[in-house]
Amino acid sequence: MKVVISGYYGFGNTGDEAVLAAIVKGIKARGPQTNICVLPRRAWGQIIGELFSADLLLSGGGSLFQDKTSRRSFFYYVGIIILAKLFRKKVMFFAQGFGPLRRKLNQRIAAYVLQLCDLITVRDHDSYLKIIELGVDKSRILETADPTLTLPVPVLEKGKNLFGLETLKANNQLLVGIAARSLNRVSSNRLFELLAKTADWIHENHGYYPFFFLFQSPEDREAASKILGYMHGNSTVNFRVAKPDEILAIISQCDLLIGMRLHSLIFAAINAVPMIGLSYDPKVESFMKSIDQPYIDVEKELDFETVKKKIEAVIANRREVKLALEKKKKELVEKAERNFDLLWKLLVSPA
Repeated sequence: MKVVISGYYGFGNTGDEAVLAAIVKGIKARGPQTNICVLPRRAWGQIIGELFSADLLLSGGGSLFQDKTSRRSFFYYVGIIILAKLFRKKVMFFAQGFGPLRRKLNQRIAAYVLQLCDLITVRDHDSYLKIIELGVDKSRILETADPTLTLPVPVLEKGKNLFGLETLKANNQLLVGIAARSLNRVSSNRLFELLAKTADWIHENHGYYPFFFLFQSPEDREAASKILGYMHGNSTVNFRVAKPDEILAIISQCDLLIGMRLHSLIFAAINAVPMIGLSYDPKVESFMKSIDQPYIDVEKELDFETVKKKIEAVIANRREVKLALEKKKKELVEKAERNFDLLWKLLVSPA
C-alpha cells in the first residue's frame, strides 16, 4: 500500500518537520511495509505520477487551508486534493488546523473540496467550528489533536548535553526557553522590546536564565537578534535550527517556556513544562485553550504588566500546572493517536 503526503515539508521549519516525523512514525507503527511518499513542491509531473500510483492521499498536518500568508499556497493544496479525487483516490484531511480564510471565494472552494474528502480530522475545536460554519456536514468531521503529541518524550540527559545546557543545569539554574518569530507588521519591534524587558525581568526577579532557540531561519534568527539587542542581561542563543528531537530535548530542560511558535508550545505540553503562549495566529490561541493554559494576544494585550501578571501566576502555581499538563497530555495523546487509527482503517477498507 502507498500513502502520499501533501504538506509544507522540506523548508527548514522544525515544527512542520516534527509533524512529518510523527506522521511517518504513526503509519509505520501500523503498517511497517507501507510505502510513504512526500510530494515534491509544485513538480507537477512527479506529483501526478505519485498520486496515480497511490492508495491514499494524506493532506496535512499543519494549517494548509488558509489564505493569510498566500493565496497561491491555498490553491496549491486544494488542487492536490482535487487531482487525487480525479484519479479516484481516497483522501484524508489529516489533523489540520483550519483557516483563516478571509476571502468568500476561498471559503466556498474549501467547502467544496472538504466535501470531496473521505475523512476529515482537525487538531482543535476552533477549526472544527470553522469547517461546520462553511456548511460541511459535521458528522464527517472529527476533532483529534496534533500528531506531534505522539512523539516520544526525550531522555533527559540528551537535553542536558545539547548547546551548552549541561553547565547551566549542573548549577541548578532555572531556565526559561523563548521561541520567538518575526512578524511582518509594524508591531514587531514593540513585541521584541517587550520580550527583552520580560526576559531581563524574569532573570532578575525570579532567577530564570533566558535561552533562545530557533524553529525556522532566517525569521526566528532575526527575531532573537533583535530581542537580544534590547536586552541588558545575559542569555544564551542557539543560532542553529535544531531537529525536532533536539528541540524536544531542549524544552525538556526548561522550567518555563514563552512561545510564539505553535510547536514550541506543543513540545512544552509533551514535556509538561509550564508555559505562556504568545498568540499571533488563531492556531496558537486554539491550542492554548485546548490545554487550559494562559496566552497573550499580541495584537490586543501587548503590555508589560499583563505579561508579568500572567507569568507570575504560572510561576506561583508551577507544580499544579505541571500536574494539570501531565493529565491533559494523556487525553491529547489518545486523540492524536486516533488520527492514525482512522487513517489505517480508511487505507485498508475496500475502495
